[in-house]
Amino acid sequence: MSAPQFRVLLSEAVKDQLRDVVARAAARGQRTEALAAARKILDGLTWIADEFGESRGALKVMGELRVAIIGPIGVVFAVDRAKWEVHIGRFRLMGARRFPGST
Repeated sequence: MSAPQFRVLLSEAVKDQLRDVVARAAARGQRTEALAAARKILDGLTWIADEFGESRGALKVMGELRVAIIGPIGVVFAVDRAKWEVHIGRFRLMGARRFPGST
């Protein structure tokens, strides 16, 4: 018998955010890493969301706030164990920021 799966919920805006993060990673030569990271994140959220990443504390309504970073992508999400749901709040491209004039 396989383990139950969490239902991963993300809005169109969050899907667009993930596409943008992958595109920006590709622009800095990390397309392959970003795509692999996105797959690992979605797999982790589907199968082990309540253990994936790091807890940032309890939420009043949605369970637990968690964060995870895989490769160049970070994700903020809430896990509702009672409903077996994951609500993705945000994706972010991680790494050093380059400012004009910096080396």
